[in-house]
Amino acid sequence: MITTETIAHWDYLNKNASNPLGVTEELVERSLQECPPRTIKGAKFLGRHIIPKTYVNFIEMSQSRDKNNDQSHVLALTLDFKVNGILLDRNPPIVAYNKDNPHIVEGLGGYHRNTTFSNLQQEIYMYDVYDFEGPYAEYYKEVTRNIDNAHLGVSKKQTKSDFVKVISNAIDRGIVDKDHDAIADFVDDIAPGETKNRKVSIVTEVAAGTQIYPNFRTYSSSKSMQHANTLSNWMKSNGFAPAGIENRSVEEIQNQGYIIYCAAEGDNMSTWARAIINSQKYGVPTYVIGYSTSRVDDLKKFREKWLDNFNAQKQIFIDFAKQSVGDIDAEIDGKNYPVKCIGFMPQYVKSNPQDRGAPTEFGLVSVDGVTIGFDGNNECLAENKSLNDEKSESSLISVAA
Repeated sequence: MITTETIAHWDYLNKNASNPLGVTEELVERSLQECPPRTIKGAKFLGRHIIPKTYVNFIEMSQSRDKNNDQSHVLALTLDFKVNGILLDRNPPIVAYNKDNPHIVEGLGGYHRNTTFSNLQQEIYMYDVYDFEGPYAEYYKEVTRNIDNAHLGVSKKQTKSDFVKVISNAIDRGIVDKDHDAIADFVDDIAPGETKNRKVSIVTEVAAGTQIYPNFRTYSSSKSMQHANTLSNWMKSNGFAPAGIENRSVEEIQNQGYIIYCAAEGDNMSTWARAIINSQKYGVPTYVIGYSTSRVDDLKKFREKWLDNFNAQKQIFIDFAKQSVGDIDAEIDGKNYPVKCIGFMPQYVKSNPQDRGAPTEFGLVSVDGVTIGFDGNNECLAENKSLNDEKSESSLISVAA
């Protein structure tokens, strides 16, 4: 229960605060009639109170947005308040009561609205105060932090990156177990309005970033530095140039000597189109590294199928070129073809007892999981599937175990 001392302290500060939006106790009563407080699982409603903005503590790292402040959204909110004032059919922001420091509440929803109030020089506002108690208090705070974004009026829908950030932070803080089912349950709680396919996609992305599988590593396409197992982090740590051509000049691309992409399918059309166009545009070969976006029981079979698809797509472009020049009998030297698969990302990472517990696969690998060196002039694995097949007795056949 909020103490009378705390309420008196807030009231004292509110009297002399800048209040261009005209927040009053009468307005609070009207808002309660038009928009009653929500029932929040794991929390008890303590009242709708006018609180000095400086006494609402927003923890930046805990906010539900991948990018902490979206200025376009802040501007839209600012304009909405200037034009419409306070619309009483909208829930005010939710804050969490802190019994250890009762004057200061923890801001859950309304992070962008808090910035908007600074723009408007609005120093006080009404907030719904909830008491989160019990062993799962932090869990329910995280859920509330996300669902409070789904309010009426000018709101910004959370992106996939937003959800991935929230879940990954929750795992790091020990609020959510590093377990597939626990992650899926948390996604259901914080994203009730998302489609089933989108929820599956979010869980897959988190699983890749947090490596929840003990023997199989998947990689996230996220550019966030919070996740170790991203495509970009792997490329950097293994000495490759960044994927694609972004933020580099023609001279920089030509000096690095190649363009590189990662592809989950050997016949990925967008990768192939970029590879051919940019290879011709910059005058350097394009290398493609294959990987699986999810766990597979037979990784060698997946990689062989990947190369089959790569060759099939390659043949389509060769046939197109032949038809275009009217020379259907021309012979193509595959070794000179500017798009090559130079290997696969290491994904079978079960500790190898014969190598001091190191991952079974590491670095750029062949179909069989054998490490391949990279010198900027590698052969295409699709031209010679047997490359490195006989080099290791520990060649990977299946990761089902």
